[in-house]
Amino acid sequence: MRRGIRNWGLISPGAVLWILGSGVLKTSYALFLQRSYRYGDFSLVYPLARGTGPLLSTIAAMALG
Repeated sequence: MRRGIRNWGLISPGAVLWILGSGVLKTSYALFLQRSYRYGDFSLVYPLARGTGPLLSTIAAMALG
């Protein structure tokens, strides 16, 4: 018999997809943010970076909800 987290009944397959998708988005955001800080002016990049996360979260919530 195979053992794994899905067999324990703790996490549904749909939840696993949401967790993986969230990880991909977070990693992409962090990589783009690092690149922006490297090549862009901090006084421009910082406010855009601080406002982009909440804006995208709000848009996603409205689209899904």
